[in-house]
Amino acid sequence: MPNKTLYVPDADISLWEAAQRVARKNGTSLYRVVADALKNDLPRAAAEADEKPTDPWAHIAADAA
Repeated sequence: MPNKTLYVPDADISLWEAAQRVARKNGTSLYRVVADALKNDLPRAAAEADEKPTDPWAHIAADAA
């Protein structure tokens, strides 16, 4: 499995720490918390945007939901 690096800006550190707390509380990985959040939010955000993505790879994220 490939490693990915995610840089979190200082302004979002508290959000990242909250995700870590949720992961610990649920006995799961931080990856799972983030992936679940993306699966829940991406389809809604795409529907709200009501437009075709300009990123040719965006369908991969949408298909994973």
